[in-house]
Amino acid sequence: MVSQDSAHQKPESRPLSHEAISPSPATQFAILQHRQNHYTHWDLLLELPAKELLATFRVDQPPHTWAAAEVLSIQALPDHRRIYLDYQGPVSGDRGTVTRCDRGTLRLVQYTATHIAVEITGTLLQGRLDLHAADPGSNLWTLHLA
Repeated sequence: MVSQDSAHQKPESRPLSHEAISPSPATQFAILQHRQNHYTHWDLLLELPAKELLATFRVDQPPHTWAAAEVLSIQALPDHRRIYLDYQGPVSGDRGTVTRCDRGTLRLVQYTATHIAVEITGTLLQGRLDLHAADPGSNLWTLHLA
């Protein structure tokens, strides 16, 4: 069992510039199905440059539907530890279980306070993910897979 020590914290403010950064070499992403009691969502985990933890977003729709959706509403969660790239099983504090449904590489295209664009290559999903914050500092974002 893994303890998620950031479970009840507000998402950390991401110290980002408003300028796009140069493209990066490949890093990793994962998508976990998170089952809690009668509620299921998917955690999108992104390894971003100069961050010790993984940027994490809650998505209410299963990943196989993301490409068909125009835009999905998602929520920024507290950053998660890197162990979640590999971990599957119960989450401490009776917060359900996680099962990995996709994992692969990502290449960062843009990273600002309000926009993250990555190209992903996973076993299930491939393409460009565009994430946009509703407002700077907001935990409400949108997701589009092209």
